Amino acid sequence: MSQLHPSPAAPPVAQSWLTRYQAVRAQSQALCAPLLPEDTVVQPMLDVSPPKWHLAHTTWFWETFLLKEYAPGYQLFHPDYAFLFNSYYNSLGSRVNRADRGTLSRPPLADVLGYRAHVDAALATLLTENDHLPAAFYEPAGAGPAARAAAPGTAGHRHQIHPKHQSAGPGLRSA
Repeated sequence: MSQLHPSPAAPPVAQSWLTRYQAVRAQSQALCAPLLPEDTVVQPMLDVSPPKWHLAHTTWFWETFLLKEYAPGYQLFHPDYAFLFNSYYNSLGSRVNRADRGTLSRPPLADVLGYRAHVDAALATLLTENDHLPAAFYEPAGAGPAARAAAPGTAGHRHQIHPKHQSAGPGLRSA
């Protein structure tokens, strides 16, 4: 993920927010780096969703709650992703049941990573090239949209990608 810097007209907090966002996103991908694509589909227990699903869900979260609302002309990456990667936001539509997330072989991991890149670039553009965001967008303590999205978003889900939750099966080890 390239490092972009906000325009001079953007609030100073935009750089801090963008830097934190990029760092958290990079950490999530680093946790998944040792996994084979097949490993990212496994749902080892009901309360732990597959890593690929988490990578996509946290991306869907930013797309849904920030880009759709604040990025004029933003185009969804894929219309089916709202169904596939919604977690429990029933007011936003139907979703895949938690217990069934490990049965999703599609989209492939490469597509999910492409989705992340698409959303990351759009969010970076939103923060770097636009001065139309209200100051309240960045308000701390959960008051602004960015703060509300950050709290339960990427960092909050990252613990479930931890290798202790993954299993290669009896007698098998990742290469």
